Amino acid sequence: MPDIALPRHYRTKPGNRALIVVLVGGLALLLVQSWELPVPALLRVLFIAFMAVFVAWVLYARARRFTTVDHEGISLRNARGVRRLAWDDIHDIRSVVIPHTQGGAGPGLVVYAYRTDGRRVGLPCMDDNELTDAEQVEQEAEALRSLLAEHRRADWTPDPQAEPRIAGRTAQWENAYRWVTGWRLAVAVVAITVAAGLGVIVVGVLASGSS
Repeated sequence: MPDIALPRHYRTKPGNRALIVVLVGGLALLLVQSWELPVPALLRVLFIAFMAVFVAWVLYARARRFTTVDHEGISLRNARGVRRLAWDDIHDIRSVVIPHTQGGAGPGLVVYAYRTDGRRVGLPCMDDNELTDAEQVEQEAEALRSLLAEHRRADWTPDPQAEPRIAGRTAQWENAYRWVTGWRLAVAVVAITVAAGLGVIVVGVLASGSS
């Protein structure tokens, strides 16, 4: 078994600004499109303030993401909060190629911890956007697999149903990725933001006209 130093920490890489560009760009586009429309100034200001707070929260949450690996298991923080995976609860750790991301802002290679029930948990900051490149992602995933084999209890046995469950869920995830990854995700974020903004503005216009 290779000697792999613990604890291991993975955090958001400074200078990775793809998400900032998408969110701030969407907010700016919304502001430009809505500024000249005949809506009450207060409504416009409140909506822009809401969107600014939302963007700030997303960037704040992103900056706080992490994955930490120690002798007890894996701790991670994502948008849902902090969670802990004990070594005995992990079936496998794998690097996964995300399809249909060529030319987009999203990562093309990520690392997942697969639980014994077949479900997977993404490990924040372990992807080819946050690490140096795909080769380093593979190296770190291999290191975690070595730690997994070393730290699980001696009598641990895999659930025979885990692999069929993983295979079934993987097919579903790959189909979903056709529509929500890479540049499609960026376009979707901007489109949803603009649509939501215009919807609020239309409601404001109707409310103003009926008063």
